[in-house]
Order: sequence, then C-alpha cells, then structure tokens
Amino acid sequence: MVTYIIRRLLEMIPVLLVVSLLVFGFIKLLPGDPARIYAGPDATQTAIEAARVHLGLNNPLPQQYFHWLNGVLHGDLGVTYRTQQPVLDVIKKGFMPTFWLALAGFTWSVLLGLFVGVLSALNRGKWLDWCLMSGAVGGFLCHLSGWVITDSVRRDALWYFFGRRIHSLV
Repeated sequence: MVTYIIRRLLEMIPVLLVVSLLVFGFIKLLPGDPARIYAGPDATQTAIEAARVHLGLNNPLPQQYFHWLNGVLHGDLGVTYRTQQPVLDVIKKGFMPTFWLALAGFTWSVLLGLFVGVLSALNRGKWLDWCLMSGAVGGFLCHLSGWVITDSVRRDALWYFFGRRIHSLV
C-alpha cells in the first residue's frame, strides 16, 4: 500500500508540472499588457518600461515561468494590481467565510438528500418516488454542468424576466 501511494505521488509530479505550464501559458495569453495595466492609464513609456522590469516581463519566457513557479511553490502569489496587497492575504481573508458557506451548503445538501432518499425509499415505485428521483437527477445534472441559478442569473436579469410578469399581474 505504501509503494502504491509513493508511486501515485511520483506520478502526480509531471501532471502538476503540465498543469502549471498550462496555467502560466493561459496567463500569458490574456489580452492586454500587464506592464501598462500595472503602470496605469496615464503612464509614460518610461514608467511602462520600469514596470516591465519590476514585474520581470523583460526576461525570457522560461525564466519568467521558473520565477513564477518558484513563487507559487513558496506561497508568493504576487500582489493585486488594484490594492497592491499580497494575493495570499486576500485569499486568507475570504477563506473562512467561503469555508463556512460551503460547509453550510454541504450540510443542507446531505440533509436534504437523506430526507429525499428515505422518502423515496418509503414510496418505492409510486408517483412520489418518480417525482423525487426526477428532481434529484435534474439537480445532480445541473451541478455536473456547472449551472447553478445563483451563478447564472443576475438580479437585474431575474427582475427583467420575472419583474415584467409580476408587474403585468399587478
């Protein structure tokens, strides 16, 4: 068992390196010049070049990658462009509220899933079982596809679609 775990950990290293290369590559493919964004909209060409040197963008891509990878492995994710705060501090600040929100959502989903499962088992083969299982499968497929109502519908879009109907009723 120990050899299996060690082998799997060793197999994970090249996969993580490929993933890190892809992430770095996608970051480089983003539109816009990071030095120009960092220097600001009214920056002179000299300020943009100074920002390019400060950010290490004048180095060759392999050197930029290894510098970035070294920073990521040591927990140095850089600073935010807007507030100049360390990115790790921003992540730490939002971690606990996110954790508690995820835990609450997980707890509710387990409790609701158990309730629906027991209710469906008690009514096996009846119309209530069919309705509950259809709803459960539909909800599961929504999460598989990444579609969640709170993520895909903005408040103003929700008001646009439902507000007009409510207004028509009133």
